[in-house]
Amino acid sequence: MAIRHIHEMERLEFEHIAKIIRPKLKNKAFLILHDEAEAEDIVQDALLKLWTIRNRLDEYQSIEALAMVIMQRLCLDVLKRRRNDTYKGEEPQEMEYSPHEELERIESGTQVDAILAQLPDKQSAILRMKHIDMLETKEIATILGMSEGAIRITLMRARNKVKELFLNKKR
Repeated sequence: MAIRHIHEMERLEFEHIAKIIRPKLKNKAFLILHDEAEAEDIVQDALLKLWTIRNRLDEYQSIEALAMVIMQRLCLDVLKRRRNDTYKGEEPQEMEYSPHEELERIESGTQVDAILAQLPDKQSAILRMKHIDMLETKEIATILGMSEGAIRITLMRARNKVKELFLNKKR
């Protein structure tokens, strides 16, 4: 009986948090996707992911910021899927890039991934959050429980290291 009570409190607390952050998530998702139904689906998926890690949510400084990151990543997946669907069935001359340019883009992306993999985990994560997930410095600081100054310093070090690694690859 006590276990059921604890589980019920956990569910009610999560529902309360979800009720508070849902409108913010949906507004941001709609701004990214410009589609009401897809935005709602993304918010539901983000909240479901939060629910699956509910036992670890106390490890995060801000559940709302974590939910935003999850939602943004899900939106990026939708945008990538849309882009891929756009190119299916098109003639090669209609594509935005020639096959040669597309190959260069893929190789370039692979090089970037290889360079990012050489960074310390913290630098790589912060760089990805800033430039791939497009988060603001303040959001990253909130998620990681760091000061904005520490985030800026880590970003500077990461960018310098990327530049160094990239220039060394070119030689």
